[in-house]
Amino acid sequence: MHKITLLIKPGDRACVAARRVIDLIITPHVAALIEEVDISQNPDLEAEYGSEIPVVLVDDVVEFRRSIDPEKLARLFYDDLGERFAGIS
Repeated sequence: MHKITLLIKPGDRACVAARRVIDLIITPHVAALIEEVDISQNPDLEAEYGSEIPVVLVDDVVEFRRSIDPEKLARLFYDDLGERFAGIS
């Protein structure tokens, strides 16, 4: 199972939009644990990512900052033929 971590600030429109993209592309098709982390509750995360939210990590690797490219997100989980990569249930 994959892990997607979304670093957010509550009420931020870009963060809400990023979550919508994840919910549309990933949630219906890929088994993934999706976690939202409010960086305003963590001074270290706020200092590191405060000007770049939303930040999306896939399996603990930063893949997106400030916005999500839906096509790139899909390519992280599907091959060129649109089939699931090995290991995705």
